[in-house]
Amino acid sequence: MSTSERKSPPSILIVEDESIVVMDLSFRLEEMGYTVAGVADTGEEAIELARKHKPDVVLMDLRLKSDMTGMEAARVIEMEAGIPVVFVTAYTDAQTMEEIRQKPDFLLVMKPFVSAEIQAAIGKALTWRNGGRTISNNGAGR
Repeated sequence: MSTSERKSPPSILIVEDESIVVMDLSFRLEEMGYTVAGVADTGEEAIELARKHKPDVVLMDLRLKSDMTGMEAARVIEMEAGIPVVFVTAYTDAQTMEEIRQKPDFLLVMKPFVSAEIQAAIGKALTWRNGGRTISNNGAGR
């Protein structure tokens, strides 16, 4: 592949209010060949960073440091920019699960997660974003 044909790796915005989880996700994503577009710990900051950086996918916790939930921020991000959101959460109560299921194209990864689950969810989100066409991240699965 020539230099002009190479594409940059997909970028991922992490929206998470626990710093240890942010560090873990950042490390795993970079190991998979993705670029971390930014990190937010509130819904408002997530929307701002999504507008600014236009990531390929957002990894979104449901419970954040603000009154705005991850679900609310995800709706804005998807509506404004069409960026797919993968929910990463430890909360499995019935109300939370029903709220996620009401979203027709939801992707969910439960904490604690393994890298393969994150990679699979991001792969599906990237496929959706590209109208069903699978794209490579130039090194995922290393």
